[in-house]
Parts: sequence; structure tokens; C-alpha cells
Amino acid sequence: MSWRFMQQCKRWIRALIGISNSYIGCVKKKYLSKRMTSMSNNLRILFKVIDDGILITDPEDDNIIVDANPEVCELLGYKREEINGLKREDLFVDPPTFSQTMKPGKSRQVARHKSGRLIEVETTAKDVQLEDLGKMCCTIVRPISEDSKAFHSTGDYNRLLDLQNEIAKIFNEKGTFEELLSKCMNRINSYFNLDIGHLFIRKSDNAKSVYESCLLEKNTAGPGYDEFVQASRSTSFNLGEGFVGKTALEKRPFWVQKPDLSQDYLRAEPLMASGIQLGLMVPVIVDEETEAVIEFYSSEQQMIDDTTEHILESLGKQIGFMLERKRRVEQLSDEKENYRLLAENSTDVITRQAPDGTYLYVSPACKAIMGYNPDELVGTSAYSYCHPDDIDRLSELRQKVSDTDDTLVIDYRIREKEGGWTWVESANRALRTSESDEVTEIQTVMRDITIRKEYEKRLKSQVHLNEKIIDSMPGIFFIISSSGVVERVNDELRELTGYNPDIEKKMFYEFVDPDDELLALDSFREAFDFGLTDLELRIKGIDGESVPYVISALVDELNEERYLIGTGINIEERKKIEKQLVSEKQFTDHALNSLPGLFYVLDENQNFVRVNDNFVKALGYTRDELDEMEPLDFYLEEDQQRMLKAVERAFQEGSATLTSRIKTKDGHLPCYELTGTFFRDKGKNYILGTGIDITEQRRLETLLQQAHSLARIGAWEVDLLNDKVTWSQVTKEIHEVNADFEPDLNLGINFYKPGKSRKAILNAIEQLIESGTPFDVELQIITAKGNERWIRAIGKAERVNGKCIRMYGSFQDIHEKKVIEEQIRESLKEKEILLSEVHHRVKNNLALVSGFLQLQAFRTEHDYTQKVLLDSQSRIKSIALIHEDLYQYSSYTKIDAKKNAAKLIDHLGYFSGQYEKIDVQLTGDEVLLNINQAVPFAIVINELVTNCYKHAFSETDEGHIRVDIRRQDKKVLLEITDNGRGLPENFSMDDEESLGMTLVKALVTQLDGEFCYQRNEIGTSFFLSFDISESVKGSSSNI
Repeated sequence: MSWRFMQQCKRWIRALIGISNSYIGCVKKKYLSKRMTSMSNNLRILFKVIDDGILITDPEDDNIIVDANPEVCELLGYKREEINGLKREDLFVDPPTFSQTMKPGKSRQVARHKSGRLIEVETTAKDVQLEDLGKMCCTIVRPISEDSKAFHSTGDYNRLLDLQNEIAKIFNEKGTFEELLSKCMNRINSYFNLDIGHLFIRKSDNAKSVYESCLLEKNTAGPGYDEFVQASRSTSFNLGEGFVGKTALEKRPFWVQKPDLSQDYLRAEPLMASGIQLGLMVPVIVDEETEAVIEFYSSEQQMIDDTTEHILESLGKQIGFMLERKRRVEQLSDEKENYRLLAENSTDVITRQAPDGTYLYVSPACKAIMGYNPDELVGTSAYSYCHPDDIDRLSELRQKVSDTDDTLVIDYRIREKEGGWTWVESANRALRTSESDEVTEIQTVMRDITIRKEYEKRLKSQVHLNEKIIDSMPGIFFIISSSGVVERVNDELRELTGYNPDIEKKMFYEFVDPDDELLALDSFREAFDFGLTDLELRIKGIDGESVPYVISALVDELNEERYLIGTGINIEERKKIEKQLVSEKQFTDHALNSLPGLFYVLDENQNFVRVNDNFVKALGYTRDELDEMEPLDFYLEEDQQRMLKAVERAFQEGSATLTSRIKTKDGHLPCYELTGTFFRDKGKNYILGTGIDITEQRRLETLLQQAHSLARIGAWEVDLLNDKVTWSQVTKEIHEVNADFEPDLNLGINFYKPGKSRKAILNAIEQLIESGTPFDVELQIITAKGNERWIRAIGKAERVNGKCIRMYGSFQDIHEKKVIEEQIRESLKEKEILLSEVHHRVKNNLALVSGFLQLQAFRTEHDYTQKVLLDSQSRIKSIALIHEDLYQYSSYTKIDAKKNAAKLIDHLGYFSGQYEKIDVQLTGDEVLLNINQAVPFAIVINELVTNCYKHAFSETDEGHIRVDIRRQDKKVLLEITDNGRGLPENFSMDDEESLGMTLVKALVTQLDGEFCYQRNEIGTSFFLSFDISESVKGSSSNI
């Protein structure tokens, strides 16, 4: 708030005081002079605090109405926007001339309502000089009621004016609020010959308003009056409670008459005991809130009339203005103290300077920014601390500050006490005199922005760097506005299209191939709907040729505008490769369909992604039917949970096996051993599964289980204390003795076949008696009928104090079992031959696939495709060697990893064509692995040795590769070292473009091993370690 404007507001309020000649001007003079900040605020405050209508008209522009308050709008039936712009003569019948309005004083006129009816009003006009609007005419308009007419016709009107003036004078006297208020209440009581005047002040308690006794003045004494006064002082009222609360809530006066007291009057009993006949409750309203309630009581009845009510209501308003003034004074006092605390404790430097720049006041914060104490700066010139390069700018800004009321901001460097320079931001504002409009001083608020300046400098550097990065990045870069205009492109896109947005603006679809234009428009709209888009698009080059790009773009907000920001990668070469890979895919499909058994791929939602022809043939469903089916559809209900758990285990642990029946389309239930292996491709998870039909094998296993269930098992007991032997009935049947046979220990032993069986049972019983060692033996007996039978005898001892007192156990006829086991051994021998043949056939099939890949590689002309095919052939060869070992060795579960590695290394040397130049040495121990570990271990060796051949040596280099395989406790340690050129500086195991390293990482995970590499002075070393697993779940691979 400017001092000059404050002074102007004071002069305007003085003019209004002269017009009204009433208490309103007296009360509001100081309030308005302190709170007005502009003409709009001026009118708003004035309109708010005055209950009469106010019109502001321009006498120099045909008395056009400039503004009007809500009261005059309501009186005449207009809205505010309707009344503004009308002429004064549109509202009044025979309005006075301008010369008449120049004379202060009141006049009676007839106003015209919007509906046409006439209203008699009293007007008071005064010309006032307003700074921003010039000379205006301010007219106060109040309606003249019948009661008011009668009142004005009496001599009491002058006495009322005297009372109002006296109250106004009291308000302007010095003293506390309570003292002034007490004088006012006494004067009112004396004037109206009232007995009691009482004031209740509002106390806010959170959202609840409570009215409590503040001041009570009485002119009458007596027992009844004293009890009523005491009750009044001790009673408080909530909003809406009792007559006081009701007056506060409804904001209108209420009369209290002794004969008509209702239950709402809470002090009825002491009132009835007093001499009071009637009273009046008057609300004191401030800012549309009831701040207090005044009650007046009299022992006479003649007080009841509208005039008296009107007078007391007006006096209540005067007291309200007094309350408002008290509150404003307290607020201004608090604000002054807050300003002092703010200036003294602010981290910003607050100064007051003379117009020539001399410091008049400096806040303590200057010490932190400049190093000076305030008293060192006061009296010196602010320009003496400004950097020489910034003085002209600062002087120019100070001149602008002197010519405007606005606050102007400048950044400049200021000298520290130690000699350094600090960047500061200074907000400057001029204060003026009201009379001459002369600048008296300049106030500034200054803060340290050194860090911000450094940040801005770095930001500019970063922006420049970002532009260089964008222009040098591979592929294209663009920014498109929401209207489709291309705002920014990088060098590659500029060279491709010849477009420079700095010279000319074009729409994005002008650079799109005509066949892709509709796709581009749809994707543009999709991006602004969903925030991003990805698509393949052909862009027209400057030469007329279209180039395919993969576009990725997202929508972001820059400077409150939305833009599409995107990049694109040239896929022209990829498109050519994709065309070649289509034919390669057909070849791969043929190879997979040639594999025996089931082959399938499941995604993480358990949808079939791929199956081979044998899958379709074995289960009898068409491929279209399989597309509509889920894996659970092939399993019986009792097997479905096992299947789901196996799939979950494969995703979590890397692999899983399951033996289950599978429903075919014709209703058969063949049994399959299924193996699933987890792999990840393009950010998605999959299970690669194979299945082998083991229906016949399970049939034999079932027969074996049935044979066991039919086995007869008897019991026996030897009581050593009583020398008594007991056999169960089944035991007697096994020995082919009569049911009444009474055995003893010697007879029982004699049933065992002489030789090994009898010696074995005697030794077992002896150990059982002496040491309590239990036995479980399978021996031969000769029955009572002379038949030889195999039995299983189990015995345990009961001991007391270290001595055996009882032997007991079971006796089982296992003769049939032994016969069946012999048959099974013969069957298993046949199965081993069959399994050997399976491994032989798998090896031959893999060799066939390897040959196909090599043949295709020789036929392709694309180097990259040929490299991919040959690498795949090498990997298949490493798996084929495992199966070759399996059918050649006597064991079908254990592979000699070192021997297998020797064959693999020979193959890789021949395959690389560097067999004679590169010396490969294989060292280490014999390590036996099951097929679960042998396959991934062999592929790891294949990938690492192949990597050495390809990257460690050139075609003319001679070198050395050492492969060391060792067993340390239950761990396998692999080290592969070469003396080649070493790894490149940017080598990373996380490089997804290296299929070999991706395979190595996946296989190391399958082995649950640890893998690392080491750069040597010459060459590179790779290290792999993992625990040997004894369990065999079936062969599987992550390939």
C-alpha cells in the first residue's frame, strides 16, 4: 500500500464525512484510511460498511453512473451491471442540476424503480476528487419511510443527532475500549431513561460462537435488580440459544416484554422478580457476523415504538464500528510487530534507501550475504557495492522505479566485505509523498542467488550438450506439437527430408509415405489419447525414396503445451534380413517337426505358442482346435493340480518334470514323461517342453506294484524268558506246516536252506541277541513239503537292563516277487537297449538338423545369417555329442564331462578352420555329470571356446587355448584361458545383442552356478563353478 494513495484515501473519506454529517463518518474515518489500497478496494470497503445506497457519477460525462453499491441496486430493482452506464437522470424524476449537486447538504427527491413505481428518497451529494478517476460526484441515497417522516417532523430528531454526535466524540476520545464503551452505555441509558444497558461479546470456540457478558451499566438498584444483574453477568449464550443467541443468529432486534416471556428467555425467573417491564435486544454486526448483542431494559412500558428501536439499532451499529475499530487496531499492532520480526529475522536483506541510493536502514541478514554489519552500511551508497559492469543497469532500473508504483526486480553482483562478488536478486519499490508525489525513499528486498546463477550456467551448458547429443544420436529424433507441426528434428532427419523447422513449419504427415499416412494419423491421435505410441513407418526422403523406421514416441508437457517427442531407428537392413529369415523359419519348422515325441512352447499365460507335428498327430487334435485349448484340457481332474505346480516350478526354478496321463481326442490316456524348461525372449517368459510316451514302461511298473500288494506277510515271536516260539497263521502257511504246528527256535532255523541262508539267519539272530542289532534279510527256506521259497525276514529285539528278553518280527513270502523281479530285470535290460537306441536316434536326428543348418549356411549369401546358422549348428553338435556318449557308455545317467569336452574341442577346432594354428590343451580330472548338467555344461564350453576362436585370434594368428575341468569336493570348476587379443573395453555380459553370452548366462542360471571373467595382460580367462547334482529329472536345456 503506497503512502501517497493512503493520503488520497484520507481526503476522500473526509469529504464523505462532510456529506453524511452523522456518526458513520466519525467511526469509519480511521478504519478506511488504514485499509484502502486502490480505487476498487476503496469502493468495495465503502459499499460494505455503509447501509445506505451510494452512487458514483461522472459530472463531466453527462452524469453517467460509474459504480453503485448493492443497497442502491436492491432499492431501485437493478443488477449492478445493469445500473452501471445509466445516467443519473434515468433514476430520478426531475433530478437537480450539476450546480445544485456541487453544494453540500441533503435534499428530498423521487427515485424511479426499474418496475416504474416511484420511491421517495433522501439524497446527499458531494463532489470529490479521486486520484485515478478524477472529479466524481458521490451521492448517498436512503429511502424515506412513513415512520422516518414522522420522526423527522418532530424536535426529537435534533436531539437524536446530538446523541449521535456525542457518541461519535466519545469514540474518538483517548482511553481503553472498556472505558469508552462504558461512557457510551451510560450516555444511552441517560438519554432514554433506561435502567440497564448490557453488552454480550462473541467468543469463538472452534466452529461454535459463544456470547459472554462484557459490560453492564445500570441506573437502578434494589434486591430484584441485583439478582437479575448477577444472573446476566454469569450467563453465556450459544448461537441461537435464548433471546441473546436468537438475536445473534437472526441478526435483527428482539423485544422482551415481561408479561409475554417465553421459555426461550433463559433469565425469566430473576427478570420476573425485578421491576423490569420490557427490554430490547440489538445485534452488533461486523463484516456480516454478529460480534455482540446489546440489551436495554426499562421499568416503563412507553418505550415500545419503531422510532426508539431504530435509534437503538443505529447506536448498536455505532458500537459495532467501535468493535471493528478495536479489532483493526489490534490487527495493525500485530502486523507492525510481525513486520519488525520479519525484517529482523528474514534471510533476505531488507533495506530502505534514499533516492540517491544511500542506505537508511539495512536488516541483519546483510551479514550473511555481504559480510557487513548493518551499521557499517547505513549512510553509505548502495552503488559503491555494485559491480562496475552492473552499475548502469542498476541506475536505469532505479530511474524506472521512480517513475512507477510497480515493484521492479533486477539481478546484479554485489561486493562482499572480503572482496568477492555475490549474485543477488533485488526487488525495488518507491515510496512517495501525498502532496507532491515526490519519491521519499526506495525499499528493497535482496536475496543471494549465486547458486541459482551457477545452476543456470550449468543448465545452459546442459541444453547445449543435449542439442549436440540429439543431433549426434543414431536414428532420427523429432518433436511434434499437438496441432501436428514438426517443431524440432535432429541432423539425420534433417538430412533425410531436407526439412529445417527454423526456416519453415510443416505438418508431420507431409514426410510420411502416402501408403502409411492413415496409419501415421491414427497413431498420432492415439499418442495424445494414451500418452505414447509405437509403430513402423516409412519416411519419404528428399530423393523420393521411402525409408522404413521403427518409431517410438511419448507425449510430454513443455511450457504448458503438449508435444509428441519421439525417436526412430532405420530398419531397412533389418527388413532385408527378415525376408531371408522367413525361409529360414520354414526350414527350422521342418527340423522341429522331425523330432520324435512331443514338442511345445507355453507362454506365461499358459497358452500354446508352438507345437510340432508329432504333438498334433499323437493327441489327435487339429492345430485350430489346439489354439482354442488350454494345457489343463489335456489332463484328468485329479492330475490338473500337479500339472499347474510343475509349470509354476519351471517358471520359478528353471526346469521341471512331470509324469502324467494325457487325454487324446479319441479318449485314450497314454502316459508321458514331460520336461519343461524356462527361457526368456524379448522380455517375455516361456516354457519349452518335450514329452516322451512311457505308457508301456508305466504298465510294467503297475504290474510290479500289484505284485507287491499281493505279497503275504506273517509274524513271529521268540520269548527267551519262557523259551517259547510263536508263528502267525500266514507264517505257518509259508512254511507249509499244519495249523497246529508248535515251532521252537531250532526247528525254525532248520527250515532255512543249508549254506548261505542258514549261516546268514544264525548270524543275524546272534547279533540281535547280543547287541540288539535289528535285521532285514531275504533268504531261502525249504518248506515242510520240500519246496524252496524266497522269504524276507525282519527281526527286532526287546531288551531289559542290557539283556535281550524277546525277539519279534515279520515273515514275508517273496518268492513270487523274486520271480517277477527277475522278469523285470530282463525287461529293463530290453529297455536299456531301447533307450540306447533312442539316444542313438536322437543323436542321428540332431546330426541331421546340424547338416541341414550347415547346408543352408553354405547356400545363404548373407554373412550375418550364415554366422547365425553355423553357430546354431555348433550348439546342436555339442548336444549331439552328449547323446552319442549316452548310447556308447554303460551308464545312461552319467556323462564323463572331460571326455565329452575332448570330442567337442576337436569338433570346434575342425569347425573353425584354425585347428593347426591354435593349440588347444585339455587338462583336469574325470568328472561324471548327469544329463541335466552335462548338456548345459557342454554348451557353455562350446560358446566360450567358439568365442576364443572367433574373437581372440585373427585368421593368421597362432595361439593357445587351455580348457581345465576339475572336481573339488562336490563342485565342478571350469577355466578357459586364451592368449589372444583380449576382450574389448566395452564388453558386457549384459549385452543382449550377444546371443552367445545370453546363452551362457541362461545356462549358468540353469546350473545354479557362478560365472565370471578376467582380463589378463595377454588374453582372457573365463571361470565357471557349480555343485554336482545327483538327481536326474530328465534332460533339458534353456536353448
